[in-house]
Amino acid sequence: MRHRLFGKKLGRNHHQRQALLRNLTRSLFTHGSICTTSARAKAVIPLVEKLAHQLVTEPEGSAKMAAAPYFPGISAANRLYRSFRETFSGTTSNFIKVANLHRRQGDDALIVKVSFVKAYQLPALVKPAKIKKPVKPVKEKVKKEKNEK
Repeated sequence: MRHRLFGKKLGRNHHQRQALLRNLTRSLFTHGSICTTSARAKAVIPLVEKLAHQLVTEPEGSAKMAAAPYFPGISAANRLYRSFRETFSGTTSNFIKVANLHRRQGDDALIVKVSFVKAYQLPALVKPAKIKKPVKPVKEKVKKEKNEK
């Protein structure tokens, strides 16, 4: 019996499923929309809705803590918190929309586009330019000849 069991297994073990859902969530927040199968979309939508609700309604510290597993690095969590809160201020639910696209030719799986209701994209991180080290000339090895006696 499946009483009180939440979520879909998606044909993976626990750690693979966690990684898949984390990557789908990160991609959705980074790009604003993703194309995936309907089964994966049904599994990731509750996670995204919960995280989006936390980002909009909770104070800054706990919202960044909620986003930390999905976005490694403090700068990404900061950018996500600021831009997402600006875009969805006044909204507490229904952040996601799903549109059916087509059926995949190989296995006839329904491909859907999952996106945010409002146009949203994570601002790009500006990385400082790398300072190149000067190239040292390569020293040639001198071959030593063996003295024969």
